[in-house]
Amino acid sequence: GDYNANPVYSPDGKFLAFVTHREGASRIGLLNLATGKFEEMTPGPLDESPSFLSNGSMIIYATQNNGHRELAAVSTDGQIYQSIKSKGMMWEPAYSKH
Repeated sequence: GDYNANPVYSPDGKFLAFVTHREGASRIGLLNLATGKFEEMTPGPLDESPSFLSNGSMIIYATQNNGHRELAAVSTDGQIYQSIKSKGMMWEPAYSKH
């Protein structure tokens, strides 16, 4: 079925990012808490474990690309998307300043 999971607040408290599972695909959703506007930020089909950068401008998350688990990032305005290649399998990213 459809569900939402793994919510995380942006550092400034303006947004809530979470995994939204619809029609067999998991994507990262972003809810603007002031306006109530919801937007799917990622293409799927297996995007998980969102985490905000400390300045709140980007969401990093785990995704699957051609059967390989990797990291990706998307800006909260949806203008920037970046895949972060790695040699290992990536799960549950978290950002830290240190």
